[in-house]
Amino acid sequence: MTEASARLPTITGQGLEVRLSRRATDTVSPDCFEVVEVDVAEPGPGQVVVRNLIMSVDPYMLSRLVPLRGAAPAFEVGRALDGDAVGVIVESADDTLARGQYVLHRAGFREWATLAASDVTVIDITDVSPSAYLGVLGMPGFTAWVAARLIAIFRAGESVLVTAGAGAVGTTYTQLARFADCRVVCSVGNDDNGRRLVDELGADAWFNYRDGPFTDLAIAALPEGADLALDNIGGAQLRDMIEVMRPQGRIVMCGSAALYGPNTPPISFEARQLIQLVSRRLTLRGFTYPDHLAAHRDFRAEMSELLSSGAIVNAETVVNGLDRAVEAMLGIFTGTPHFGKLIVDVS
Repeated sequence: MTEASARLPTITGQGLEVRLSRRATDTVSPDCFEVVEVDVAEPGPGQVVVRNLIMSVDPYMLSRLVPLRGAAPAFEVGRALDGDAVGVIVESADDTLARGQYVLHRAGFREWATLAASDVTVIDITDVSPSAYLGVLGMPGFTAWVAARLIAIFRAGESVLVTAGAGAVGTTYTQLARFADCRVVCSVGNDDNGRRLVDELGADAWFNYRDGPFTDLAIAALPEGADLALDNIGGAQLRDMIEVMRPQGRIVMCGSAALYGPNTPPISFEARQLIQLVSRRLTLRGFTYPDHLAAHRDFRAEMSELLSSGAIVNAETVVNGLDRAVEAMLGIFTGTPHFGKLIVDVS
């Protein structure tokens, strides 16, 4: 037994999990959820028991509260929520996995998980924090990497506009754009986050979209327009972004946070705005990261090296306690400030 495995927790027989208690209709509120205590199942052949340490909270999760709203399947009423999590194996009934190994899996929103060996991925935390596998080395980092390396490749000297610049995808994409010698301007919803993007991650400028019309604020920060834009928000910000783009500009869409809630306001695109896609010869392209999983090995190799060398940082905000997971998730949409990847420490 190694020193690390000697310190592992032992199965207590019961653990907490967060369930969806009712489907959201008008407003998503804490009473849509419940925290319950459940038995921890012993592992059968080919299974492991994992004690979760940290779990991910992501904007797309709100879309899963509304059937057919998002690309991901809706959460089921009466069942535990799920999402990316990192944990440690405390009991194994599989020959390929051992007690004490750290693993990445999809059974978040619970303290314990009994999983098939095929549902966990062993991760190496020798040179990086486990939480990096939920941020820069996880789904948000992969999304930013795909946008930068496969969808619209940076060109040195370009001006780049990033919406939700202080989010998990935005903070990674901002750093990648700076490495490519681009001028990066980020839209944020919080002044402190804007300052941190400049001071800590190398962004050139920022503006708070709450301070006035999006187009006016963006043009003030980018008087010559943007060559490339990464949009995480959709809705009105995407519509207004069109007027900020330079001729032959590229807009990459990787999220629609403004549209994830159950009662999102209708957004109309006027003909004069849409015609600019033609008159300015703009490219508007959306993507989802699962379409590019064949490139995941290349992503992990490049980003692991950048992270372990200190060339990039894994920006994150940590919330403590499984009982605050719902608060953290809903806080994304009520304007609770966070910087980088939002994770919950459930250890």
